[in-house]
Amino acid sequence: MKFIGSFPDNTTLADITGVTAGTGLSGGGTSGAVTLNLDISSLSEVTPANGDTILMLDSDGATEQRSSVANLATLFAGEGLTADTSVLSVSASQGQVTSLGTLTGLTIDGDKDVTPGDGAMLHIDTSTITDNNTSASGTASLYTHARIEGPTLAATNASVTTTDAATLYITRPAAGTNQTVTNSWGIYTNGAIRCGNITNSGSTGYSQTAGDMTLYDATNNGNPTISLGSSATERLKIESQIKDSLVNIMQNGKLTIGNVDILSDSSGTTTLNNIDALDATTEATIESAIDTLSNLTTVGTIGTGVWNATKILSSKTTHVIHYSFKGTCTGIASGNFQYAEDMLDAQYPFQLNTDYGNTVIANGDLSDVSTYFRSSGTVMPRACTAIDMVGWGSCAGTGEVTISLCKVTPTRDDSTTDPTPVVVATTTFTALNSNDKLENFSVGNSAGDGAVTIVTSAIAAGDILMPFVISPNTKAMYFNMTLDVEV
Repeated sequence: MKFIGSFPDNTTLADITGVTAGTGLSGGGTSGAVTLNLDISSLSEVTPANGDTILMLDSDGATEQRSSVANLATLFAGEGLTADTSVLSVSASQGQVTSLGTLTGLTIDGDKDVTPGDGAMLHIDTSTITDNNTSASGTASLYTHARIEGPTLAATNASVTTTDAATLYITRPAAGTNQTVTNSWGIYTNGAIRCGNITNSGSTGYSQTAGDMTLYDATNNGNPTISLGSSATERLKIESQIKDSLVNIMQNGKLTIGNVDILSDSSGTTTLNNIDALDATTEATIESAIDTLSNLTTVGTIGTGVWNATKILSSKTTHVIHYSFKGTCTGIASGNFQYAEDMLDAQYPFQLNTDYGNTVIANGDLSDVSTYFRSSGTVMPRACTAIDMVGWGSCAGTGEVTISLCKVTPTRDDSTTDPTPVVVATTTFTALNSNDKLENFSVGNSAGDGAVTIVTSAIAAGDILMPFVISPNTKAMYFNMTLDVEV
């Protein structure tokens, strides 16, 4: 060490042979101007803990001092942060956060007590959003206050199928302790909803209690389809071509109410079906249209009403005409049918005691033209249809009585053909063992005694109608009946 100035004669007392850099320092030397530098790279690396201290330069830029890690944590703990034993924590309440960066995930959870009605877990307050971009008198195509863009769903493994994928999935609130929820909604809005497609898979279905339901296809004259049902194969499908001024049901389509076709089309021919009633306006319109139909040629059955026309052509109407037949017959041992005596007989035309020769009409014939022609037959003046045979009969016996009204079709200028009568109507009943007791018969009697069967309804003009009777042996029977025909 050398001192200069105070000691006489520049006396040398001692020399420093070197300066060595210790822990945390670098530099040093053995001669000349020696410099020591701070070198933290040579210090041991440790994990900071509560209670540790660190060296720092004061804000005045001149004072070196040390401070604890805990003090540093307290310094960093600003709004929304707390420091405790050198640990920083995020406060549960973050009232001063006004914006966030990009989040890769967010879960909102936690039970709490709230006042209902103001967004208990998430509340977006009302605000005024000013468009400072659209030019004056311009139109902004879209504004969204909150927007969720649909993700692209990929899979690491091959051929993965996801049955249902949703950008936003919302479940309905459930009633908890001491709660009754009258209406549980997944989404509740007091404004209109616009969406590209609606699919309802819930068990409660769709309900609308007020207002109109409007469905638009953005394309002019578009053709939206409405399907109501349980599946694509069990549904009511309304598939229409909608024009500016009409609704056009597709060719071969139907309009159905309650599984009953009301309008049905077949290759362009439309039929109105199953209309149960008409209101007064519609009825008056149809009646007015019918009144002016000059080519109306056919109508159905008119049950009631007043005919105001001058006349109806006979050829255009259906008439019911009645033909009377009566007579008496005493049964013969053979049990054969009998028909009336000829007009020369004193008992003509009511006594039927000419033996037909057979118990079955179809198995016999009339062998003598003069015999059946002179009998009590009735010549039919026009073609007609037998619809009923109504009458009364009596018999003193106890066996069966058969009355068959038959038609005979003669042949002009023919004396050799023996015609076989054809049964028009027939009845069989059990005699009541007294001619003071009557049995009635008609088509209206469906079975048993008194039942009448129309065997051959068609009668030609010129046919001769004749009654044929079987009566119990030696027993007299009497009948009086009417044949109803339509012409």
